Amino acid sequence: MRAEHAAVVAAAQSIGDDDWVRKTEVTYEVGAEPFPSSPDDVLTWLRDHYREHVDQCPDLVAEWARAAG
Repeated sequence: MRAEHAAVVAAAQSIGDDDWVRKTEVTYEVGAEPFPSSPDDVLTWLRDHYREHVDQCPDLVAEWARAAG
């Protein structure tokens, strides 16, 4: 997970200011219509998605600890 996080950070840091909000057609699911998205849109979604799981983390860690015995 650290490697994936580092890759996202590196990709985000490589985007110039002028391109940060530039939209391009992005296909999010096979067979779905492309949706105009910017790097800012994608990173905002990712940040919000992470935050949705913050409350779940203690339960997931406790479950993992029980399973590990």
